[in-house]
Amino acid sequence: MSSRRVEKVQKELRSIVASYLLNMTGYFSGMVSVTYVIVTGDLRSAKIFVTILQENEDKKLLEEDIEIMQEEAKQIQKEVGHQLPMKFCPKLTFILDPSLDRILKIDGILHEISQNNATEKKPAE
Repeated sequence: MSSRRVEKVQKELRSIVASYLLNMTGYFSGMVSVTYVIVTGDLRSAKIFVTILQENEDKKLLEEDIEIMQEEAKQIQKEVGHQLPMKFCPKLTFILDPSLDRILKIDGILHEISQNNATEKKPAE
């Protein structure tokens, strides 16, 4: 399968799934964002990576949100089938994207280093 076709399907899937999840407001513990999609070369399965922004960062609630998405996967696949003209509709698997945690951790470390450097550079009184 050509990589251009796979990329196009990934882009379309991301858009369709994001729209579907946006309409499910109230089901999740926070704001859901589809960060990226990986589709296999044969276009039969897709991994949907999502980020859920919460106020209190409860891991248990994040896992429950992923379970809700996975339970809703067949309905989302039906929607994908209606909007994407393909021979086979990809089987969807939802995965919590760990990159946001890494970004926040790095940001915290950089902020701490910045504060330490600022206090070290103050002249002695």
